[in-house]
Amino acid sequence: MAPTSFVVIALLLAVLQIRYLPESPRWLASRGRWADAAAVLSDVWRVRVEVAPDATVPERTDARIGDLPDLFAGRLRSRSILAMIAHTAQGLQYYAIGWYLPVIALVIFGEDFAAATLGAVVFNLFGVVGGMASGWLATRFRIRRCLQVGFVGVCASLLLLGGFLTRLPLWAAFALPAAFLLFHAGGAASGGSSLATYAYPSRLRTLGTGVTMALASGAAAVGLFCYPLLQETVGAGGAILVTALVPAAGALVATVIRWDPERDATSAVPAAGGRR
Repeated sequence: MAPTSFVVIALLLAVLQIRYLPESPRWLASRGRWADAAAVLSDVWRVRVEVAPDATVPERTDARIGDLPDLFAGRLRSRSILAMIAHTAQGLQYYAIGWYLPVIALVIFGEDFAAATLGAVVFNLFGVVGGMASGWLATRFRIRRCLQVGFVGVCASLLLLGGFLTRLPLWAAFALPAAFLLFHAGGAASGGSSLATYAYPSRLRTLGTGVTMALASGAAAVGLFCYPLLQETVGAGGAILVTALVPAAGALVATVIRWDPERDATSAVPAAGGRR
């Protein structure tokens, strides 16, 4: 696809977002745009809102970079650790393995390019299924449990895939990479993203999610850079086995830190001394 095609797609998405994606009513109210906030509440939530004649603009309490210590104060400490490690781990494991699955498929299927191509397509279909099922799974089993199962499933898939890479039966050659993407998309990736949002009160949410996303992007770069080096050093199987340490760490943290936003009535409570 030509670079200009990406530009056209990006512009089209921007126009559609401006036209159809409503702004946060909380943000609009914080800027004194009461009528716009009331209109969004009415259109999206079907809530009838009337703006008081004496409505005043509230004091701005937006988080600044200097508020970073607040992310690790009080109740938010364990939440930040869980959200940041989970989101970082899922980014690292995907860009170390998922991004290179076509290359891994060539190792599994040898010089059979047709089988390798078919394998890569089948693998990614399971990723789509996992992503589509993630919302239902989180509602049914809770986010942290899905995160745990996702990381454990990814770890088990990578251990089996790396340990038996060159001698897998045909069914396992398809099943293990597919299981990796299924557990990743259905549990680890969606859970990490959700926790990054739920972990913080409104005042710190933008800052907290921004830091978490930055860590995940850095982990993605590490995965893209390090996996080829590992493959060159310890072979494809060894590189996959080393990468299995990442979801193992994610599963461990999700087990030790037992915070669940669905069970915590104070999930929107700010850090000690913080403001709502």
